[in-house]
Amino acid sequence: MEEKIDIYFISKKAKVSPATVSRVFNRSELVAEKTKKKVLDICRKYNYQPSIVASSMRTKRTKYLGFVLPNMVNPFFFELLKGAEQCASQQDYYIVLFNSENNYDKEIIFLDAIFKRRIDGIIISGIAGGRKDSFFVREILKKKLPCVLVDRYIEGLNIPNITTDNYMGGEIAAQHLLENKNRKIGIISFDLRIKILKDRYNGFKSRLKENNIDEEFLIELPVDTVNILNDLNENKDMILGKKIEAVFCMSDLIAINFIEFLKNNGIGVPKDISVIGFDNIPSAVLIEPKLTTIAQDIYSMGELSVKLLLEILDTDNQNIQTENLNKVLLPKLIVRNSSINS
Repeated sequence: MEEKIDIYFISKKAKVSPATVSRVFNRSELVAEKTKKKVLDICRKYNYQPSIVASSMRTKRTKYLGFVLPNMVNPFFFELLKGAEQCASQQDYYIVLFNSENNYDKEIIFLDAIFKRRIDGIIISGIAGGRKDSFFVREILKKKLPCVLVDRYIEGLNIPNITTDNYMGGEIAAQHLLENKNRKIGIISFDLRIKILKDRYNGFKSRLKENNIDEEFLIELPVDTVNILNDLNENKDMILGKKIEAVFCMSDLIAINFIEFLKNNGIGVPKDISVIGFDNIPSAVLIEPKLTTIAQDIYSMGELSVKLLLEILDTDNQNIQTENLNKVLLPKLIVRNSSINS
């Protein structure tokens, strides 16, 4: 009869205890390199892989972390996911992506899948961080599932979060435009009910107010828009009728589309209108002119969200979810050609 290839078989062949074999896969830092190599060589020889189900029954961990994102159209969220996935992989965890496509109904449907898959914890970057996202998060908390917010606040819920200082980012953007003698300034954003965007707006406005300047226009685009360029064209008369000198676009995705809109209307950037974005997504350097922007360390935000969630998971006291765990990263001005004449 063929011998069963299991942890006991491997331990016998490697002349170590079953506990040592288990540690090689679950707590490898506790095993000497020589012993680890011997165990892994035997595992490869016999094509042995530990059972995830069995391991999760012992450790009460599935090694799966959920990540809820509002969309994958904006490269910001792809970079955020990349940071999270690579950090999780280094800790032998796997990311399960839930992309709501800016649909609250879809977000609620995720709840059933999240609970059925026995995910260890969840990272949430909701659609807007408002009342509807709040319902989703409260359902997560009812199940005592550890969670972390990234690039979102939900007021009234005391949940660890990873964000950028968006108010400061708005101030920096305004200061840059003012230092370059811009006085007639417009603002384009997604829905300002998203608190991080409201913070950027308030920071920008505060610096304008210090200089006795008010914005020439404020355009809010729908958060679920499928064609930013079309939305801009619908506001063409307002944008072109104000004789503006500069525009603060509160995301790089908006800024890139806005530069295309200006080109389509025969307006030079920055010769006629300066443009500054927010995020520093990879495509900010691929357009012409290259985009001046307020950089967030997007990759690190994703990475830190996983580290924070694992810190919570490794703490017996699940009431660790307090504001003391919040991490706020500092924004940075990246000056390129869209705001400075070369």
